[in-house]
Amino acid sequence: MKEDTEKLVESLKMANVGISVLELPEPAARSSDAARLVGCDIHQIAKSIVFMAEDGSAVLVVANGGDRINEEAVGRLVGGKVRKAEPSFVEETTGFEIGGVPPLRTAKIGRVIFDRKLLSYGRIWAACGDPSIVFSTDPRKLVDYDAAEIATVS
Repeated sequence: MKEDTEKLVESLKMANVGISVLELPEPAARSSDAARLVGCDIHQIAKSIVFMAEDGSAVLVVANGGDRINEEAVGRLVGGKVRKAEPSFVEETTGFEIGGVPPLRTAKIGRVIFDRKLLSYGRIWAACGDPSIVFSTDPRKLVDYDAAEIATVS
């Protein structure tokens, strides 16, 4: 496990988020890959997508892996247009590359929006800093940890 991923796991455990970590046999490039490798429904995969708002700020949207994020809905929530962030911006704001971005607030992400649909599951799975490592947890614990806003974004 990479040092950044180890730190992430340790911080989640110390915050009592109640995670279980799983190293996958291969990287999960898409939500469908992660669901297949974990053995869960694709809607239990929490994908973390970074958007850039008009003012240049980063917005992290955590949505289920089976639905497409509605950028207009995200824009309405933040009060302006948003666009998916470029890979360099994602890495700069999260510390992780696309495919391994965990659904967690960082110092450079001012806002976290959590898709309401994820709350219908007792456990969800998310990237843990690396496309080959995931963790599961109760989605409500992630919402609390992130001080996330709950909304419908798909």
